[in-house]
Amino acid sequence: MSRDFFRIVLVGHYCLWLPLNIGKPVVACGTLVFAFVMLMGLVLWLYRARKRLAVNWTAKWRRKIYDLHNVFGFYAALIIFTLAVTGLIMGFQWFADAVYWISSGGKSMPVQTVPVSDTVNISQPLLPIDHLMQRYLTNEPSGKSIILYLPQTAGAPFRLCVNNRAGTYYKTDYHFFDRFTLEELTAEGIYSGKYDDMSVANKIMRMNYDIHVGAIGGLPGKILAFFGSLIAASLPVTGFITTLSKRKRKKL
Repeated sequence: MSRDFFRIVLVGHYCLWLPLNIGKPVVACGTLVFAFVMLMGLVLWLYRARKRLAVNWTAKWRRKIYDLHNVFGFYAALIIFTLAVTGLIMGFQWFADAVYWISSGGKSMPVQTVPVSDTVNISQPLLPIDHLMQRYLTNEPSGKSIILYLPQTAGAPFRLCVNNRAGTYYKTDYHFFDRFTLEELTAEGIYSGKYDDMSVANKIMRMNYDIHVGAIGGLPGKILAFFGSLIAASLPVTGFITTLSKRKRKKL
């Protein structure tokens, strides 16, 4: 039941429970606007004569709301902006391509491909899947978890994912094997091969999700991401109240 609940929340966060081709761009556009407004708010804070670093709890409620918006927004700006950027990488392909181009020194992001199993290459009797698992349990004992994906189509290979850091995904090594001979095949793209063999740009792209949820920093990172997200959710509310109260005072 809990897994179903979190799955529902994840789908809502990713595409607002709408069809993927509609909901994903909507969420991504909202994230882009939020990141832009966040940057503008930080610029306004930096160029104000009186920069607020603490909330004046003795002031009137309107001033408290104003201080909450400015102070909490300032302290959480780096975390919130990181969450926004990593969200944009997942939301917009052009944004992901741009980040990869910058981090790789001008290279294009490789297209993800999966090798094909070919019956022509059969040169020995088919080995059991248990043998494949045992091979990697022996050769990679440091792996925290191993997942084997069975072929779903006629030419699909076996995909073996060896995760080397529990609670994260970025340090996973991806191996592909011919379904007929169990010969290891070469794939292209970010999610292929060993993490340690990846370029800096590929590692950054692999880390994106774990950075987004704070898992890359362990429990402290998740706590920071949680409170950063909580403050990010409060900023539109406190900003709206502040703007509304200013309009009312202008009318008076």
